[in-house]
Amino acid sequence: MVHGHRNQGHHILLRKEKEGMTKAELVEQIVRTNSDFSKATAETALTAVLGAIQSSLASGEEKIRINGFGTFEVRLRSARNCINPKTREPITVPAHKVVAFKAAKALSGSVQ
Repeated sequence: MVHGHRNQGHHILLRKEKEGMTKAELVEQIVRTNSDFSKATAETALTAVLGAIQSSLASGEEKIRINGFGTFEVRLRSARNCINPKTREPITVPAHKVVAFKAAKALSGSVQ
């Protein structure tokens, strides 16, 4: 959500709350920073990259390393005993796979 105020008929942007970036906003950023890309080309490229990562992980690929960016991997969470917060009854959460991302040092360093 954007917060701002009007000053002599012009809207002044004060700040944008941390809502995260949508895929459409990421496509727009790609187009702004790469003049060779049309919006359609940027969207196609981004969709292809995300699809390749997803299908590789889903097919059992252990890790996907992107130098300078990070590593995507599938990790196995072991079964554990928990308490249902509504009923206070003990429950067992079965073992399951989760997708994890570990940022590369270059990426981590660029945001600090």
